[in-house]
Amino acid sequence: MTTLTVESALNLTEYPINKPGTEPYKKLVEHCQRQLREDGACELVDFLSPNGLERLINESVQISKGAYFNAVVGNAYLSATDESVATDHPRRMTEPT
Repeated sequence: MTTLTVESALNLTEYPINKPGTEPYKKLVEHCQRQLREDGACELVDFLSPNGLERLINESVQISKGAYFNAVVGNAYLSATDESVATDHPRRMTEPT
């Protein structure tokens, strides 16, 4: 198995996290900060390169044999259901994992 490097695992063309101080880096940081402010999360579509994604999947499949599995029913926060919020609020919506 070949060594995976940051350069081969990540999409550094779209996400130049290896070039702090440059204009593209600053724009990326501003974009992420805006997403966090507006949505509460930052989504980096295709952050992993195809090579990085394939490697991550292969390694995950290999180590999954030793994983602990536990099926539970819960909300997105894995916390107790909050009856004080609207019925369509994520804190009240549950589903099995």
